[in-house]
Amino acid sequence: LPEIALAGEKFHSDWLQSLFNGEALKVRPWLHARMPGFPGHSKVLATGLAYRAGMDLSKSELEPEPKLVEVGKTIIGAAGYACTTCHAMGETPALQAFEGQGPNLEIAAHRLRPDYYRTWMFWPQRHTPLTIMPKYTIDKERALNSSFFEGKADKQFEAILHYLHTLEG
Repeated sequence: LPEIALAGEKFHSDWLQSLFNGEALKVRPWLHARMPGFPGHSKVLATGLAYRAGMDLSKSELEPEPKLVEVGKTIIGAAGYACTTCHAMGETPALQAFEGQGPNLEIAAHRLRPDYYRTWMFWPQRHTPLTIMPKYTIDKERALNSSFFEGKADKQFEAILHYLHTLEG
């Protein structure tokens, strides 16, 4: 089951509230376990988790930059990291999830806080040691794929984030 200890740090509080209301899209539809709904307490739970993590209340409010969106779309494709191999994109299923699927990318930007997303992308195993998500960086600055932004990982991950923000979710 997904780890929830970092929920306040990881997720936007408005998304957490929709999760507790039972309104959020299923992130991992293949799991039989479901987060129960707490509609009468959703706002308090989301606020409490955010404050417990030392975070402010948040929404997904990034305004995507068109140039970054185009590059981000390419980076997640076959010329980049082929993210859709393991991750579904809306109604389009993952192409070939070998060991397991990742969460649907269509809702990723709307649920993940940008700072958490960035640290996750640099080193997923730091957050979840047993994740099958590959590490796409060589070190704190360089990405495995040098085809985009001269291999600068932060720029590549920012472009992906801008693209993800254009998806419905």
